[in-house]
Parts: sequence; C-alpha cells; structure tokens
Amino acid sequence: MKNGLLLPVLLLGIVTLLLAGNAFADNGKEDSCQCPLCNFKKQSKENIPWLDWGADLRCRAIWSKNTRGLDDTKHGDERFWQRYRSRLWGSAETPIDNLKFNIGLAWEFKNFCRPRGAPGSRHNIRNTDFDEVVFETMNFEWSKAFGLPLTVKVGRQNIRDLNDWLIVDGTPGDGSRTCYFDAVRFTYDLAEYKSTIDVVYIDQYADSDKWLPPINDHRDSHQIENDERAVILYVKNKSLKNTQIDGYYIWRRTWKELRCGWDSDLSTIGGRVTGDIDEHWKYYAELATQVGSKDGYHLSSLGANSRLSYFLKDRLNNNFRVGYEYRGAGHHPRENFDILWGRCAGYSNLYRGKLDALENNRAMFTNLHRINFGWSFDPMKKLSLHNDYHLLFCDNNQSDDLGNRFSESGCLRGHLFTSMLKYKFNKHISGHLVGEILLPGDYYTDRSNDVALFLRYQLVFTF
Repeated sequence: MKNGLLLPVLLLGIVTLLLAGNAFADNGKEDSCQCPLCNFKKQSKENIPWLDWGADLRCRAIWSKNTRGLDDTKHGDERFWQRYRSRLWGSAETPIDNLKFNIGLAWEFKNFCRPRGAPGSRHNIRNTDFDEVVFETMNFEWSKAFGLPLTVKVGRQNIRDLNDWLIVDGTPGDGSRTCYFDAVRFTYDLAEYKSTIDVVYIDQYADSDKWLPPINDHRDSHQIENDERAVILYVKNKSLKNTQIDGYYIWRRTWKELRCGWDSDLSTIGGRVTGDIDEHWKYYAELATQVGSKDGYHLSSLGANSRLSYFLKDRLNNNFRVGYEYRGAGHHPRENFDILWGRCAGYSNLYRGKLDALENNRAMFTNLHRINFGWSFDPMKKLSLHNDYHLLFCDNNQSDDLGNRFSESGCLRGHLFTSMLKYKFNKHISGHLVGEILLPGDYYTDRSNDVALFLRYQLVFTF
C-alpha cells in the first residue's frame, strides 16, 4: 500500500471498530444508538449531569491541478494531500445560576503526497505535518444576566450565526481547521418585538499564542495576517410573517503583522432580508456599503449578495436557484470591497486560495460579479446532489497593478462548475465528494489560462 493511503486507511479502520454495532445499523432508531461511545457518553451524563461533551473526526483527501496560477507548466501545481481534523469540546455548568463554561480543542495534521514547491524545496518530499493543538473554544456564557433577557459570552467563540456572508471565519489562515473569534458578545432578546440585538467586541491577534498558547507550538504559526480590533452592532427582526430583516454596523481596524497583511480602518453598514414568498419560493438579499482606508488608499465601495430559490416539493426534493453577488472594485486593489471575515470557501474551494492570492490577499474574493444558477435534488434516501454554475466577471480591470498574468482589457474571469454529493450514513457518520472545474476567461493572459481542477472526498465521524 502506498504511504499516502496508509494513514487514512488506518484511521478509518480504528474509528470503524469504535463505532461498530448498532451505530452502523439503519434501523430507524438512531436516537437509541447502543454503540460503545454513545453508551459511554450517556453514562457520563448520568454520573456527571452538569457536564456535556462531544467530539468529531474529519478525514479529507484533496487533489488539485492548476489552482495556484492557471499554469500547467508551473512546477508542483498538481497537489494531493490529506487533512485529519479531530475536535473535542465540553460545556460545564457552574455553581452560579445560568453561568456555564465552554471549552473546545482542535488538532489537524496533514499528509502531503505531491510536490508543493520549487525544485530543491523541502516541500518537494513526501512529508507529514503534525502541527499544534489549538483552543478553538474557551469562554464563559451567562444567560439571563442581571435578571434581564441578556446573554453575555466572554472569550474564544464562534459568531458565524450572525451573518454567513461577512462574519464567518475569524482565522482564515488555517483554512477550515478553526473559525474562532476572541471576543465579548452581548445578546439582548426583545421577545415582545420578535427582535434580538447583538453587540460584539473583537480583539484578535496574528500571533496565535497571544491569548491562549497552542499546545506543541513549534513553529509560531499565524491564523491571520494582522492584529485587529472590531465592534459589531447587529439587529435581527422577525415581526413580519415568514420574513427576517437584519441591519448592522461593523467597525474594523487592522494593523499589519505579516508581509501579506495590511493596515486598514473600515466602517461597513448593511442590511439583509430573507423570507418565504410561498411554500415553493424563498429569497435572500443583502446590501452593504463600506468606507475607510486601507494601506493609505481611500476605500468607498459596495457589496451585494442575493438568491432566489424554487422548491418543487416533490419526491426527489428538486430545487432550483439563481443568484447574483457583487463585490465592488476601485482603481487599485486596496480600494476594493473588503469581505471582512467572509474569507471562507463560500461558493468555491478552488477559487479560494492561491489563485485568488494572485491579485488579493488569500481568499479576499473581491473585484467580482458572480451570476449563479443551481440545482439540487435527492436521488435516494440520505443522498443529495448539489450542482452549480457560476459566471464570473471582474468589476474593474486592474491589470496595471497585478502583473503579466492578467490581460489589459479582459473582464471575464471564467466559467466555474461545482458539484457536491453528500451522504449521511447515520447519526454518527456522514461524507461528501466535491468536484470543481474552472474554465478561465479573457481576464487572464495566455500565460495563466489553463483549466483548473479540484477534487475532495470527506468522511466525518461525530459522537
């Protein structure tokens, strides 16, 4: 067996043995699973009622081609590697009423099987990067604080429930390993008005050991390029039938710490509306305006995102969607709309990393018009297939500032096709297969105009 396949097979075999028995049986009684881990968790809950915990293991294998520069002659641009992320989390009630402590650890190691650097580079040999263990969560959560309908959460936490476009990933430097924010969050529930008000203060550092030092931090890794402070005011209202209206103000200040970072002072004001037109039609629309400065350039830009979906409500759960996204551009890349903490995979894994970094910092996804058409359906029970076509344009050709990989007048970024096949084996195990193809357009020169490919399979074990 090839070394590149040995680790995933061993890991999956071990987990399979741990979950053997009723966990794999599709008997329609998943809630009464009698596998060893479920029994252990149930017993621990009975013996220690104030403690709740969980764990998961995500195994991924990834292959990509021409995703770093759309150049088939570029050395090491075919990549194949595996990622294994394990997480353990817990929540403990304290002697103080309505106060609990949350903690979570994450460890991801990678096994590289294809060259990923220039000739002679240490990255050209097969290697395994065991990396460090990080605290993904560590916070105190106080509900009904001061006798009010107020929840206060202080410490490392996830706040992506606020907005899945601009406020998603606080640590984009490590991909999808973590997405935490070091923050203080106040949530006030105005039940009478069917509204909530969130105020969040973020204090994040490029140096990952500033607040909570990682375990086995042997290389002083960074999850972001800058130190940053931010304040978010976010209001949600559901007083209209089948409708949610959001409004927000975000102030963010960053200080460059890495060479690829930037200094900025930005204010973003926006709103979104989501709802059901009837039992078949759903919609989403968001608009944000942004002003400020970035690396000495004045920034004044707009961003928008929208989607209209139609659900047939048939046996196969067929549904169709059309969408449009806009991220405005100025005369210089530093004048483009800043996606803030939306630097995650989003609509594409292929376009997120090295390819996007040719013109922006990694995963900024800016200077963009995106038109999307999608279709999803369930071919069989527990199996779903999601297909999308994205027509991509730039908002403003900035080739004078980007180098010789970009044409002087082209505006078509390309045609992006994405597909995801998802299957849920049972309450413990799920998996997916992702495939993406980018056909570059005239925005790129002949030097960077080769087809890019991305493939990934994944298994997730949750306990």
